[in-house]
Amino acid sequence: MVLIQMLLPLRVVGRSKYRPYVTFFITLALLATFFWEVVLTSQGGQPIENYLPAYAFNTCEIGQVSATELLKDGVRSLFMTIDLGTMLINMLFLWIFSPLVEEFLGSRRFLSFFIFAGLGGYIISAILSRGMCDVIVGPNSAIAGVIAAFVFLHPGKRIETAVRPFLDRKMEFPAVFFAVVYLILQFIVDGGGPLSGEFLPIWDEIGGFIVGFIFIFVVTLFKAAPKADPFEYLDD
Repeated sequence: MVLIQMLLPLRVVGRSKYRPYVTFFITLALLATFFWEVVLTSQGGQPIENYLPAYAFNTCEIGQVSATELLKDGVRSLFMTIDLGTMLINMLFLWIFSPLVEEFLGSRRFLSFFIFAGLGGYIISAILSRGMCDVIVGPNSAIAGVIAAFVFLHPGKRIETAVRPFLDRKMEFPAVFFAVVYLILQFIVDGGGPLSGEFLPIWDEIGGFIVGFIFIFVVTLFKAAPKADPFEYLDD
């Protein structure tokens, strides 16, 4: 949320004719899961936080439940959310950064990548959370992996961004710059901020970014990354 308050990505500069069907499917899945949560909380009369231990990825269950059950909870967690605003922000990031990654990987491989990066971020968060029990929910780690893949494939792509609150204007930044700012904020914004006396990085997003970067690096060993188009702005 802090990133949105400072740098709100609006779109990738340049047009693409590719139709990202899996990105569209993931968006629909996020919406469907949100409405399921609305029904769940309405019928039970309790906030969604009270249901998360039963339905979402719980780090304390690692080694305590079967791998199948842990995988099921993990995948379900990737599509759950804690509020409407967070879901809309995740959908925005998904629509900006996913299409070109999906175009490069292909539909089936992209869906596998999305889940792999998301669950990888969850696992890294569990490892680095100093043994604390935590329920992780949301596609943040998967989207972080998508951002990493996007930057690896298209480091020079320009991202039209709304810069706030001081300038309050639109500017264009290279994708690699946006990713650096994104990562820095994941290290300093949790736990009340860098001056709070607490160092609580958002490990699931950092982990998802690392997993996504490694995944796409391995893929490009067998399939060449797309070449940059110096005249892409002409198609904008």
